[in-house]
Amino acid sequence: MEVGYGEEIGEVFKYIKNASVITVFFPKLGRSLVFDLRIKEGYDPLIKIMPMANSVSERIDTLKELRPEFPKIQEIVLIPWVGYVDAIRSSGLWDHLLLEIKKINSNQAILNANNSFDELLEIQQEDLLELLFGDKYETVWESEGS
Repeated sequence: MEVGYGEEIGEVFKYIKNASVITVFFPKLGRSLVFDLRIKEGYDPLIKIMPMANSVSERIDTLKELRPEFPKIQEIVLIPWVGYVDAIRSSGLWDHLLLEIKKINSNQAILNANNSFDELLEIQQEDLLELLFGDKYETVWESEGS
């Protein structure tokens, strides 16, 4: 199965293995699902839906503001996801992301990840309804007699 820009999904799995910061971004929704899996005493991983960043440096700066107690991010994995949100599960990507979270042994992080996924599904549903019935999108052409 291919994902986004022709990358094999297996290659994506290799990149996220042992990554400390992973961002799956959804251009159609303008959102990112951010996994900052860095931990230390008293600090859990951060798993959160955020607005899509304009650049890698913007995402790193945002995480630095949210988590100043952690050192500068040295590496970040960015995964563009242009398909439907639920395809993350059927592709196997979600299972691989959860495996990375399980390595930290944080039940709260697993719960946050699943809640964030459900929230993304809701955002996508709202976007689809807006596409069908709202003003967010414009018709490129109309049929005759409309």
